[in-house]
Amino acid sequence: MTTVDVAEMLPRWDLESIFPGPESPEFREAADRAGLAITELTELFDGHGIGTRPMGAIDAQAIAIFDEVLTRYDATLEAALRIDGYLDCLTAADVTDEGAQAAADEWRELLVGLTRLAPKFIAWVATLDIAALVAGSPIAREHESTLRRLRHDAAHLMAPAEEDLAAALAPSSATAWMALRDELMALATAHLELDGEIRERALSDIDNLRLHPDRDVRRRGHEAAAGARRALA
Repeated sequence: MTTVDVAEMLPRWDLESIFPGPESPEFREAADRAGLAITELTELFDGHGIGTRPMGAIDAQAIAIFDEVLTRYDATLEAALRIDGYLDCLTAADVTDEGAQAAADEWRELLVGLTRLAPKFIAWVATLDIAALVAGSPIAREHESTLRRLRHDAAHLMAPAEEDLAAALAPSSATAWMALRDELMALATAHLELDGEIRERALSDIDNLRLHPDRDVRRRGHEAAAGARRALA
C-alpha cells in the first residue's frame, strides 16, 4: 500500500453543505446576522443587568426575563458555533487558504463581543435560585444540569474587569498564538525514506502513515514527525 493509497482511504470534509465558501454571499450573510445577534444580545444583557446585579426574587417577571435571556443566548451561541466550526475546519485543512484565514481573523474580532458575555452570564447564574426557576420555567428545567454546573464555575471567575480584558485581548494573545502554532505545524515538513525514495513530506502526510500496514514504516514516520515537532518547539 502506498502513501497515496492511505490518503485516499481517509474521510474528507464536505464543507459546501454548510457554506459554498468563506467569501460567498451565504457565509457573509450568516456572519453579518451573527454579528447583529451578538450586538442585540449585548444590549439585552445590559438592559437586564446580567452579570452586574442579582436577579432577586423568582416571580413571573423574573422567569420571563430568564427565559428570554437564555433563549436568545442559546440561539446566538448556536449560530456562532456553526460559523466558528466551519472556519476551523477550513483553516485546519489548508493553512494557505488566504480567503479562509482572512475570514477567520475577521470572525475572531467579532467573536470578542460574545466572549465578553460568557463570564457575565455565569456570574448572573450564580445569583439565581435555580430550584425556584426550575419549578416555574420549563426552559430552566431543560437546562438544570448546565445551570448548576455554571453556578459551580462562577467560583473560578476573575474580577469583571479582568474577565473583560481577557476577552478583549484573546484575538491578539492566546488565540493568535494557537493559530500561529497550528499554521506552523501544518506547514512543517520532514524528510522520510519510503518505497526506496527519500522525500520531504508534510507532517500531515507523514501522520497518515500511522495507518500503514508495515510496522517499520509506522515507526520511521513517527520518529520523523516527532523530530520535526521538537525542532519547532
